[in-house]
Amino acid sequence: MSAFFKELSWGIKAHQKAYQFIKKHSLWHFFIWPMAFAFVVFWIGDFYIDQAVEFTQGYVQSWYGEPTDAEPSFWQKASLIGVKWTLKLLFFYLYYSINKYLVFIFLSPVLAIMSEKVEERATDKKFPFSFQQFSKDIMRGVMIACRNIFLEYSITLLLTITAFFFPPLIIINPFLIFFIQSYFYGFAFMDYGSERRKLNLSQSVSFIRRHKGMAIGIGGVFSLIFMVPFIGGIIAPVLSGVAGTLGYLKLEEHQYKKITV
Repeated sequence: MSAFFKELSWGIKAHQKAYQFIKKHSLWHFFIWPMAFAFVVFWIGDFYIDQAVEFTQGYVQSWYGEPTDAEPSFWQKASLIGVKWTLKLLFFYLYYSINKYLVFIFLSPVLAIMSEKVEERATDKKFPFSFQQFSKDIMRGVMIACRNIFLEYSITLLLTITAFFFPPLIIINPFLIFFIQSYFYGFAFMDYGSERRKLNLSQSVSFIRRHKGMAIGIGGVFSLIFMVPFIGGIIAPVLSGVAGTLGYLKLEEHQYKKITV
């Protein structure tokens, strides 16, 4: 248990080191990609929200018994504004709930390259570029994201159903779900290190499960930063991606010291 909390602390502190590492090695350009992705997602979301409001306008006017070609009254305009903001809030909720995994899927090539560059500069190792290996990294990142989506939502659904039969669980369920989500997010960031060490998926699962404290620390901070509207979606993937790589190296360094002592 003490090892769990020690590694949890390492995972949290890794973000401060990640910021210093980004600053020292001028890795700011990696923020461009999540920024572009966030702009595209919000642009698509805004477009479809406007389309939905326009589609709804006729129904709102019919509620007030007005012809659809009439100038909307104050109350009709207020109703449409309410519909629009309700849709925006719903969109933001879906964005927060799902977009974290969309980041892992669509930004997988960027995260894979970034993780490799961080390890190169942290250890002075060189990883020659291989398109075949790069393609495998992308496919593995997508596969990990899909696997984690399925497991996370399955466990969350199970906890929710269980709470109906054991009401006291309602109090602790949000915390359990947060830690479960954090573990899977941290897993996704740390798995790039496992891939470079030629660990297959089951070996990576075994390694990260033994160091779940680190994974939860990294994923927990990622999840909290991601909650900040728009800005969080830009900062969190890069900062936690660097932290995940530095955390993986920290675990290896600690393991090496234990072996050599």
